[in-house]
Amino acid sequence: MRRSLLLSLWLCAACGDPTEPQGAPPDGPAAAARALDGAALEALAPATPLAASLPIGPAENAPALPVHRAAVARDEPRAVELTLQNGHCFRVAAVAPGLGDIDLFLYEPDGTPVQQDTAPDATPVLGLHRPICPTEPTAYRLELLALERAGTIAFQVFTAR
Repeated sequence: MRRSLLLSLWLCAACGDPTEPQGAPPDGPAAAARALDGAALEALAPATPLAASLPIGPAENAPALPVHRAAVARDEPRAVELTLQNGHCFRVAAVAPGLGDIDLFLYEPDGTPVQQDTAPDATPVLGLHRPICPTEPTAYRLELLALERAGTIAFQVFTAR
């Protein structure tokens, strides 16, 4: 399951025009994942949604939002606001071809840590073993961290069942 999520993200990490959206999130559970706040996404640019052209694995891992990319500096966390609605559970996967080790951290609005993936790899996933299931609409802070090189990290929110 992790491999299919990450392979699909990796294949799409460099696709699309970095300045224009190439698709809207699908309806249904994806509507519950609204929204990556526009102001918090200042330097992010959507890429082609994985569901549009690539298999992502089991049906329980449907994309909730399009792939987004964030420019990151080495050893400097990049924070993005990620608002998830209640009634659904989610996973967040990221890839960064060529950057080496990257980590993901998710925090409650008050700064309380929710989950982190600090394994020494370039394919972190939050919610893999314990999906993220908000009990009310929550504006989480997602931090992306590149430990070896500066560059671009692609990430996507998936529904988890």
